[in-house]
Amino acid sequence: MVTLGLRRVEDSVAARHPALQQYAACQSHAFMKGIGTFLAGTGALASYAVTRVETQKCSDFWIYLETGKSPQELTPAGQVSEPAGNLPGPEDGENAAPLVRRNKYGDVVE
Repeated sequence: MVTLGLRRVEDSVAARHPALQQYAACQSHAFMKGIGTFLAGTGALASYAVTRVETQKCSDFWIYLETGKSPQELTPAGQVSEPAGNLPGPEDGENAAPLVRRNKYGDVVE
């Protein structure tokens, strides 16, 4: 077991993701930055915005560490990647339900 903050992570998971500790440290820093923003008296909305931006940076950092490419390199310009669960398989044939379009936040777009 590998200790990651207050939690313990299986060795097999830590071995598959060698940058897990750097990602966890980045997330911790993002949350502390958001808390610091709130305590500075700027309000909950500013705190949320800071935390969200910093967390997105951590997510992009994680993708880069795992793939060696930035998220912008992985997704063609102007497109949002679809989760594999929404794509029809070859066995679906003509009875396939129409594809669900989602924006970058995961919301269904009509």
